[in-house]
Amino acid sequence: MIKIKIVISLLITLTIIMGCSSKEERIVNVNNDEIPTENKNTSKLPPGLSISIGEETIRPFLIGYSWSYYDEYEDSMATIETESIPPPSLENIDKLTTVSSNSEVVLKFEKAPTDYQVIIWESESNVTGTFDELDLSQLKGKFIFRVTGHWEEGKASYFLYLNIQ
Repeated sequence: MIKIKIVISLLITLTIIMGCSSKEERIVNVNNDEIPTENKNTSKLPPGLSISIGEETIRPFLIGYSWSYYDEYEDSMATIETESIPPPSLENIDKLTTVSSNSEVVLKFEKAPTDYQVIIWESESNVTGTFDELDLSQLKGKFIFRVTGHWEEGKASYFLYLNIQ
């Protein structure tokens, strides 16, 4: 009986000592590199995007992404992947934002991407081109824009519908 009490006392003491340890918490990424927890990304969604066109500020639709984050509940890295849907036809869009072709365009990501790409459609199947920036100066009419940003944590695509005059 005394031996059991000694063993239980030792276990309790060891548990208290281990629980009070000041060891820095770390996580491990896909490459098995340790990352200090203060640098972990816990956001399950990619950064938001707003686009200023002249006086207008527009929030495009997030339409697909692949994003890695640290799941605090599971104490591990997790990845979410959603499908990127094709753009609907312009005829079915109820509200197109009308902007001037000579308006200045500024993309404002909540967190700056390492790079981004813009694809322009005149209709759902007619791709006009792929660009490193959003320039309206040579465009007139109704267009669909897809902006795809890349970050260390993954990538995300956003749709924007404009009537350019």
